Amino acid sequence: MGIPLGSAALLRLAGVPVDAWCGAGSPEVFGRADELAERQARTASRARALSVRLGNEIVPDDRLTTAGRRAVLALRRRLHAGDLLDVAPATAATGVTGATIPETAETAPESASDAPKARETASEAPQAPDTPQARDTPQAPDAPETAAEAVAVLDPHLARELRELGDDAGVLRASFGAFERAVAAERERVSLALLELARTDPALRGFVEDAAPRAVADLERRAAAGVSWQDKRQRKGVGYLWRALGRTVAKTTPRGWAGQLAALPVCAVADDGPLLPQPRPVGGDVAARRTENVHLLWSRLRELDLSAVGPQTLLAPAPLYHATGVPGTGGLHFCVVDPRPEGGGRLRRLTLRRTPVLEAVLELLGSTPRTVGALEAGLGPPSSRPVLRAFLSHLHCLGVLQICAVPEVRRLSWTPPPATGEHLPLGSPGEGTGAAARGARGSFLDSYRKLGPSAAPGARGKATRPLVGGQGVAAVAEGLAMARRVAALCAADGGQEGSGWEELAEAASLGAEPVSVVRLLDAHHHEYDAAAAKPVPRARYEGWRPVRTPGSGYARLVAHIGARLDAECVDLDATLLDGLGTPRVSPLLEAWPVDCLLRPTAPAPAVCGASAVLESASPAGVLDARFAEALGELHEPYGGYPNPVAHRDFLAAFERRTGVRFVELLVPPLAEAAANAVRRPITTSWCTGDPNTPLYYGRSRESVPGAADRHSRPTPLPPVRHLPLDSVTLRVTDTAEGRALVAEADGVRILPVHHATRLPAPPYDRLLRLLTATGHPATVRMVRLDGLAGAFPEAARVPRLTVGGLLVVSPAQWRVPRAALWRPADPEPVKVAALAGLRRSTGLPRFGYARTRPGAKPLPVDLAALPALQALERLCQAEPGTDLLFEEALPAPNTAERRGVAAQLLLRLPHDRTAEELAERAAAVWREAAISLPGVPLASGGGTEPGRTPHPR
Repeated sequence: MGIPLGSAALLRLAGVPVDAWCGAGSPEVFGRADELAERQARTASRARALSVRLGNEIVPDDRLTTAGRRAVLALRRRLHAGDLLDVAPATAATGVTGATIPETAETAPESASDAPKARETASEAPQAPDTPQARDTPQAPDAPETAAEAVAVLDPHLARELRELGDDAGVLRASFGAFERAVAAERERVSLALLELARTDPALRGFVEDAAPRAVADLERRAAAGVSWQDKRQRKGVGYLWRALGRTVAKTTPRGWAGQLAALPVCAVADDGPLLPQPRPVGGDVAARRTENVHLLWSRLRELDLSAVGPQTLLAPAPLYHATGVPGTGGLHFCVVDPRPEGGGRLRRLTLRRTPVLEAVLELLGSTPRTVGALEAGLGPPSSRPVLRAFLSHLHCLGVLQICAVPEVRRLSWTPPPATGEHLPLGSPGEGTGAAARGARGSFLDSYRKLGPSAAPGARGKATRPLVGGQGVAAVAEGLAMARRVAALCAADGGQEGSGWEELAEAASLGAEPVSVVRLLDAHHHEYDAAAAKPVPRARYEGWRPVRTPGSGYARLVAHIGARLDAECVDLDATLLDGLGTPRVSPLLEAWPVDCLLRPTAPAPAVCGASAVLESASPAGVLDARFAEALGELHEPYGGYPNPVAHRDFLAAFERRTGVRFVELLVPPLAEAAANAVRRPITTSWCTGDPNTPLYYGRSRESVPGAADRHSRPTPLPPVRHLPLDSVTLRVTDTAEGRALVAEADGVRILPVHHATRLPAPPYDRLLRLLTATGHPATVRMVRLDGLAGAFPEAARVPRLTVGGLLVVSPAQWRVPRAALWRPADPEPVKVAALAGLRRSTGLPRFGYARTRPGAKPLPVDLAALPALQALERLCQAEPGTDLLFEEALPAPNTAERRGVAAQLLLRLPHDRTAEELAERAAAVWREAAISLPGVPLASGGGTEPGRTPHPR
């Protein structure tokens, strides 16, 4: 029968427990700020009420003298302001014994230096005229001269209330002083706690040593020297540790020990189990792989002297080249990396004459890399080898040839996790100065974890093995179908359904005649030579945006949501989607495997009953490609990690039934950062692009400490055939849906696939866009529906959005005006009060993600933590704008279990179909769809039985 395509799921776990992040917060301090704000509001309300009584009962009294009335009016104005931002004694000003007067924002001095100005302003207030007539005016000997005396004479009860208000204001002022001291003490506590956590927590320590090796040492050195934690440098260092802690707690993207992977089986039969066991499985042993950076490896091989290497060294040509003219007089045009220091790693065009020996070299290397010894043997007799070696060295220096090698790896097998304070296995880039540390600095570490039994007992009272429940998987599949319909509705607005290949300048000259893709790129080579050439993003859904086509289904959907912006949650069910005219999911997409990235939640009213947050649905085999090799090794005693093998079987079965050929596109990494995202398992028997196949495929080689020459060992070739890019042609044909782009090689229809996540550099970004547009639609389609705020640019808040009550597709979001924040120069207690007031007035949750704009990189924030103040200020400085966008965290960290960690689940659907079963259905849909193109060969037997797929020559 075969293995189901989705028989295993990947759990992406954060490296640091949730309670570590919660412990760095200060909810008591922010709660105290709320309490003081409420007391201040009550006192201000009392002051305003008393000001009304003064105006109604005292001011009109004829018994008041002119001086007394002026004093009462002054007191009334100040009480009416009702803003107790600052409280200062003002007995002489009011005449009320022991009373204190609230200062308004306009009258309160901003600093000590402003106090003399305030007193000077007060002295300029209107006074009784000092004239002889005034001095000679007879007055009663007991005429009141102050407000206190006047009120006491006219209304003793009101005077007593004024004295009580003054006493309460004095207590409030003392409370504010205590609050300032509490904020300073909390700043010291949080700083010391973060420093201790960075010293002792293995995952956070490794992350910080990797990204900022000197951060902890500098904080310790300044603290030992007596530098206050209020110092700007100390606050900056603590702010970095807090952001690093948020990354290692709230984000589960695999990176070192900060994001770990665990494989767990998926229940293949219908059951009543949730998506993940509740409570979550208990963590077990850990393992790791530290793999050499393939970009740095390629750079080192680029500088190697080819004349000094052994005959077993593998060589391959540059990926982009084509011939013009005839041999002998024509030219060979290469696109090579500029080797000069001033070249900056950019590509440059190089033309060489088509000499017989150069033609022979490229002919030998056309389908597969070969060793230097094999090339020398194929080019001439042994007596000519010194000359041939010099010629090959010259081609290598020009960039026409490249040395092939597999990255080296250091492996850590399953072992108990490190205890608190222990160093992580395999070291970290910032640790040590020996060869191991130097190797770590040029490598990537991926960590893995076993899941122990669930803490929840099973039916017989025993701990159960962690398992993705069938009922939860069925709910995800049903929710995904509705999410795909919503995504299609979003993409249809404004005509954004296609892959966007027609927008490229390279596509303008394409027609019915086949054109070599390399020649097509070469015609635009001048665009890639510019230093300012920007990568072209691969086509994807734009997601939520303002309506472009009034009256469209998307416009009606946005109007439906817009009428419910005040709701906590808006659900889009099948009935609503049918009423909006939303089309059904294309059978081409339904019959293709897809990887869903989910954040499981415990079904509860707090999350509208949904079992998970759907972050994305992407083509199968992309997100787990880099980890397939290590997962297969680590789980080999248990049958390995079956998903890559099942996916390869599915593609092969589809080929046999349709007569097409899947070809993996290999493009070099964009830069040193995240370079190893190009590593992947073998899922197709053919590849194109970069012929340096060992760099992308195959088992990494174990690092040998002290090895003088890594090239003394032969490099194994992966079992995949390479198709030169110059043999791949593109043409445009008309179908029932419109113009379609077709890729062929020697008359055989090819469907390019790209199982990697990173965007390549020009011109490979154009190459990727063109070739993937010719593939199966399901291999380039992504569903992502977060960021609902993009459809409502003026809304202060948008609700949580769910589909069918099954999946959350967009958490709730708030727009926070930056003008509502504090000033960077304000004292920290003022900032705390401002942030607490902002949460109180807008209903912001404690935990979430802040962005400068929709689609920008999210920053995990705890709005009840002192370092959040500096983090939000830093976010505002990073990018200009008028608002910050805040998104709720689902599930919220404060609802996690004890010692729990954040988790994402990578689930492949359908999970219960074998490769042959799904390929049969996918092939039938492919043949029935209006995608059968002229000149495309069919499989033998009309596709009903497995047939022989034609091979390119």
